[in-house]
Amino acid sequence: MVSVRAGKFRNAFFNPTADISYFEKENINKNIIFIKNKTGTTTIREDYNKNTSHQRAIMTRKFPWFQNTEEIERRKFNIRPVPNSSWFLITPRIDKREWEYDVANPFSEDSELNWRSSVINENGFEISGGLPKFMNFGETGHFSYVDQRISDSIGNNSAILTKKEDGSLIIRSVFENKVILRTRGSSQLSEVEGSVNFNKLVNKLIEEKYPFLLDPSFLPEIELYFEFVSPENRIVVVYEKEDLVFIHAKIRENHRLLSWDELEYLAKNYNLNLVETIDLNCDNALELRDKINSMEKDGSWPFEGIVVRSPEGFMSKIKGEKYLAQHQFKAGFNYGKMVDICETHNISDFSSLKKYLEEDLGFDWEAVYGLDEMFSQYQERKQKFSMVVKNARNFVSNNNFLERKDFALAVKNIPCNSIYFALLDGREEKIKDVKEKMFNKIVKEGE
Repeated sequence: MVSVRAGKFRNAFFNPTADISYFEKENINKNIIFIKNKTGTTTIREDYNKNTSHQRAIMTRKFPWFQNTEEIERRKFNIRPVPNSSWFLITPRIDKREWEYDVANPFSEDSELNWRSSVINENGFEISGGLPKFMNFGETGHFSYVDQRISDSIGNNSAILTKKEDGSLIIRSVFENKVILRTRGSSQLSEVEGSVNFNKLVNKLIEEKYPFLLDPSFLPEIELYFEFVSPENRIVVVYEKEDLVFIHAKIRENHRLLSWDELEYLAKNYNLNLVETIDLNCDNALELRDKINSMEKDGSWPFEGIVVRSPEGFMSKIKGEKYLAQHQFKAGFNYGKMVDICETHNISDFSSLKKYLEEDLGFDWEAVYGLDEMFSQYQERKQKFSMVVKNARNFVSNNNFLERKDFALAVKNIPCNSIYFALLDGREEKIKDVKEKMFNKIVKEGE
């Protein structure tokens, strides 16, 4: 079994310039935040709304390429209006594979890594910022500068290793005295994702277990990041119960990610479910990955992977080969793959497809959501294919007395007439070949 620890390395800060805790450094918070009063309860920031300089500071970061459509296109970002507001949502395009950033300062203001998910106002200033993008170890295809720093931090025991949760990221921000709860790809919680009401599910959990997150006076100067995990929100890893796992936080004023000590402090004082740390003794990242692969094979690795957090400010994900293979298949799942599965396993109804994807391939409800329409399209096209074959068989049966020249003239303008000739000739191998090509054209390609 994997052992879990309480945080072995105490001085691993995410920002190399932040050599002192935020709660000690910022005079505005000193003796106010996290200070217990006489009754033993924790006092929340009482002066936040009164401090106008701090209010101005929370919108200091501006999307660097705002209104520069050519640059946004080159960098492969989407900028979409938020309905019923003057805001915009910034997300990377689905085909974005390369990220531009300074390797020595990966989270600087003009780093693309900061803009994986942000809500900005009409002037381009950020009002809700997502967790910066961080890569899988070796994702760039070579042993990069970041990979080297990550591997070194593991070897010299300066890294924090935390469990990589397999859920949906929830971002909690406060703007103009209102709480913003949203997912990475949206400006809010989706009304419906998969087979359940996602908005209702998350809000119900917060109301029952973490009601203070709905209070705009609770830590408005810090953005909080959680992973929502649930048996109904299964991606690859199976969870027994639903919860919000606290994975990170960021100061809005200077966009610094909090240190592990600070995250532990928040979790302890507000009873947040802090992501687990993992104790695996390895000399470098490659050895760590090999150990995960080995544990996956013998069934003793219950997690998606590990997040390595180094002192220089770098983060990297290390996942096992088994998880990556499953996730890769799901990420690349499309209409063609669905058709292949249905044909291979003789699946003729959506409930059977859904059962196979969930039970045999481990698909979660988010992955299955929307496939009913895709399956309906498949059924319509397959019905068309069957009708073409049936009509061809009937025609050949009723007209096999015709001379070949007359037969060819009769079927000349009929779509997919190659099947008519194959049936007329009666060679099974030829019929099978023609039917396969016709199936691909009609059912897979939709011609």
